[in-house]
Amino acid sequence: MKDSEWTLHGGGIWDSCKTSRPMPIQPIDAIAAALFAAALIHTFTTRVFERLARRHPRHAGLFHLLGEVEVVFGFWAIILIIAMALVAGGGTALAYAESRKFTEPLFVFVIMVVAASRPVLVFVQSALSRLARLLPGRSAVTEIWLGLALAPRVFRAGMPEWKKYAALGVLFVNISIGGTLTANAAPPVLMVASAWNWDTAFMASEFGWKAVLAVLVNATAVTLLLAPNAPDLSAESRYMLVAGAVAGGGLTVIANAPNPAGVALLRRGFNDESIGAGGLLAGALAPTAVACVAFLLL
Repeated sequence: MKDSEWTLHGGGIWDSCKTSRPMPIQPIDAIAAALFAAALIHTFTTRVFERLARRHPRHAGLFHLLGEVEVVFGFWAIILIIAMALVAGGGTALAYAESRKFTEPLFVFVIMVVAASRPVLVFVQSALSRLARLLPGRSAVTEIWLGLALAPRVFRAGMPEWKKYAALGVLFVNISIGGTLTANAAPPVLMVASAWNWDTAFMASEFGWKAVLAVLVNATAVTLLLAPNAPDLSAESRYMLVAGAVAGGGLTVIANAPNPAGVALLRRGFNDESIGAGGLLAGALAPTAVACVAFLLL
């Protein structure tokens, strides 16, 4: 099939519409779906590649690369473009790549790079340590409660793995639902805020205070453990859609934009220097339930 006979439609590739009738699914659509499924499976099996890297030192570089969760979707996106070029032609593959909007991933990339810079990390750790000394109780426990990302306190050798997964689950869930404090933080909110006219005041009054309460409950519980758009939806449906999206932000590595960065920063504190999807899921279930209760019942 010639390049000119293919057009881009939404997120997939469809045959040129010569009639008003819906066109059947093309081979490239099936290939794209299969590649997406492969990327999801790869996301949950990165720990396997880290083990392979140790067993096969000769190919350790390749296995380490495939074991980096932040590389997964970029890796499979390249394969998708190559598949498009082979099936639909190079022109179609190039047109598809150029039609995508990269504003959000670039925004997340910049924010993550800035947030992970040494000056920011040192400043935050110093501020939390000083604040912890002003509050009653043991400073170490208070620091964990104020900032679960303090790796030396939680994600270290000697700490039971299940406790580290519990902390990681709470951390990712709290980050996810914390994005509801404004209309400009969480990706699920960004996608609908403009279309539904949800400003920061609306987010804070409808979602934000509940998220704060859920964050406090989650952080307190895990500290005690460690220490010693687009469719026309009703207002209720819109609320439930966003609440569900942000509440589930800690269940998997790919559920929330900052999660891959968190995995990259903290995985060396776990056994095998890798984070298993099952352990994260188990660790995030309880705080996710707390977030759901806060959004559903309050």
